[in-house]
Amino acid sequence: MNRSWRCVMGNTLKGKIKLIVFILFILLSTDSALVSTNNNRIWARISWLIIGTYFLCRFMLKKRIQMEIKEILYLIVFSGCIILTMSFANRAFHINYIQRILLLWLSALIVKDISYGIFMDMFVYVMEIIAIFSLVCFAMQGVIVNLPFVPNLYAGDVYFKALFLTNVPCFGDVRNYGPFWEPGAYQLYLNWAIFYELQRGKGPDIIKVAIFAVTIFTTKSTTGMIILGLLFIYYLVIDKHSNTIRSLTTKCLVLAGTFSGVLYLSLNKSFFGNVFNKLILFVADPRVNNDATVSAYVRFHGIEANIKELLNSPFWGNGITILSERFLQYYELTSNPNGILAMGATFGVLPFCLYMMLIIASANKQRKMITKGIILLILVIMFATENLIVSLSSFTLLFYESGIIRNWRDGIFGRKIGEEYEI
Repeated sequence: MNRSWRCVMGNTLKGKIKLIVFILFILLSTDSALVSTNNNRIWARISWLIIGTYFLCRFMLKKRIQMEIKEILYLIVFSGCIILTMSFANRAFHINYIQRILLLWLSALIVKDISYGIFMDMFVYVMEIIAIFSLVCFAMQGVIVNLPFVPNLYAGDVYFKALFLTNVPCFGDVRNYGPFWEPGAYQLYLNWAIFYELQRGKGPDIIKVAIFAVTIFTTKSTTGMIILGLLFIYYLVIDKHSNTIRSLTTKCLVLAGTFSGVLYLSLNKSFFGNVFNKLILFVADPRVNNDATVSAYVRFHGIEANIKELLNSPFWGNGITILSERFLQYYELTSNPNGILAMGATFGVLPFCLYMMLIIASANKQRKMITKGIILLILVIMFATENLIVSLSSFTLLFYESGIIRNWRDGIFGRKIGEEYEI
């Protein structure tokens, strides 16, 4: 453990355990099925109570917060736009708007309190634990769903066997949900862990990457597969040690793994159908909306709906409740998975631009134009297919990666790609 770790957490072993628990809370407090889609809303209330308590205690401790003027301005403008939406679109006080402002500021405080390297190393470690546990439970799905002592988690009209770090579905096609509300959200954080591993100056840990990649396959997420492929292309482009034995070995393993995955998808018609049929059937006839195409239908038609609603009220948006009602009434869409456009349609053009700033700045950290383009494409796909505008973990990761909110331990000019951070 280096001084940075002790500086942040104090006692080494105790500090590590605290940070693991803290990162688990960041990941699960807003994005888990237990909190976000659970029919029993008591867990959501408890989660928000903890978030609010932590936020207040953080200021009561009177620990110095080193925040630059431009960082404060970014947060104030973003928060101000949300208040404008509440005032002009909603025209009444609503706790949902305060929750979004709270998440924004809390994400910034987390970045200020824990340096990038320490947070991301522990994020990858936590995701590895979740991935391994969920893989074991995925393999034992047939046994787990029949265990009477494992508690049920009801979300809408479906239910899971809840094991905290993963939820085993008791319905339909078997997919790996992890602890998240849907496999699409799970793959996003798995791919983000791979993204960080691939940027390590000494090269990625191939075992961790393999674990994450296999777990992404078990989510059966079309978006996850596409992003995973783009990340492997990204690694082949950025590798700075292309002539070393380790690098060549890693590249061979990446290529072999990619080839094996493509071969498996090609030969396993059942798996291929589950992952890509929804996209193929939708492209064949975009008007069809049934169980096989609903995911693609909602995502593609949501683009048009969000743009129309953004143009309908560009300055302060439509508001949270009104947008949901209009989606159902005018477009027959029960959800809004496009987080990027949802930000604009909900809160207006300025929050949309501020959100896009995080994505573009994250991609701009790359050194080559080609890698800037690849990462920008990956991030747009990530946040245009999952609505994470009420996610503590996604805002925290975007603040870290973009450098719009910076930790002083990461240097005056922010983090550089390929720098090594050791715990």
